[in-house]
Amino acid sequence: MSIKKNIFVEVVIFFVTFLCFKLFSEGLSIATIATTFIASIIFLIILYAIKLISKKQKFH
Repeated sequence: MSIKKNIFVEVVIFFVTFLCFKLFSEGLSIATIATTFIASIIFLIILYAIKLISKKQKFH
């Protein structure tokens, strides 16, 4: 499970980095890129929280 988690994290980091570079190459400002980056991190935290909650409910 740990290996899958590490691969998932690396893929997400690559995707977010790729997205930021793509936005930068299209001429968007640094503020827009930073906002996108922060929004994607918040989205990942929400997904992780939902995953943890669903895991806890399985054991009860």
